[in-house]
Amino acid sequence: MKDYKNVCITAVTAFAAGFLTAMFVTPQSGSQTRRKVAQYMNEQSQRLAQQLHSVEEQLTSLEKQIEKTSEQFSQKVAEATSKVVSHVVPTIPSDETSFEIDGAELMRDLRRMPHQ
Repeated sequence: MKDYKNVCITAVTAFAAGFLTAMFVTPQSGSQTRRKVAQYMNEQSQRLAQQLHSVEEQLTSLEKQIEKTSEQFSQKVAEATSKVVSHVVPTIPSDETSFEIDGAELMRDLRRMPHQ
């Protein structure tokens, strides 16, 4: 986006410089040349204002599309999360005795583990 902006600014500046050079080189009176330059600059500023307005509208539209897509994505993530939770939660034992540690079983498992 930054490169595009730089290219546009350079192109407009080069065009304006060429136009102004041509206007000053042509055999016309100074007041006539200044009037043409002022008219050209007014036309270009109006054209630039229209282009900026168009870009602003496009950015606003893009922002709305991004918001809509973000909302849809968030909704899909929430749906997928609830599906996963509904499948995982029932597999977790609900009674407290399932998580009790048997000392004898723990000692037997510790003896089987490799020692360094």
